[in-house]
Amino acid sequence: MAIVVILFLFGEFRSVWVLTASLFGIMLFIEFGVPLMTQRGKASYAEKLSAEDARDDQIDRPLVRLIAPIGVRGCRLLMCILFLFAISYFSGQSRAYRQEDFPTVVTSPDMVILRMYRDKLIAARLNRQSKTVESDFRIFSAEGVTLRIERVGPLRAKH
Repeated sequence: MAIVVILFLFGEFRSVWVLTASLFGIMLFIEFGVPLMTQRGKASYAEKLSAEDARDDQIDRPLVRLIAPIGVRGCRLLMCILFLFAISYFSGQSRAYRQEDFPTVVTSPDMVILRMYRDKLIAARLNRQSKTVESDFRIFSAEGVTLRIERVGPLRAKH
């Protein structure tokens, strides 16, 4: 299920979803796989997890001293929060890169609207052949501007 979600969110950005899936896999292995390897003398998996938590509390390393104020559970919570932020950021980026229909301004040169506010429009110059937008932006007053919805994407930024 997680792989389907990652593929849906990141689409063609293989390097991003491979990195995210790898980090998530490492995190799962550290959390659930290490107790299986280090606590072989314990009978049940719950005992192994408890023994691993007790062992983690006894280790004195610089990293452990760094996370000591928030504790292991706090560190786990922080990692989950950071992971959720990464998922939300990359899902928004993926959606932007897959968008095909954009409002365009009827001007010369062609301009595509990147963001609409109540009274302002942010636009960039559009190259229809290469499906790229230039890095120079213009801010228009929304009043009196003629817009058309056109299939010009997916767009990429010109570097």
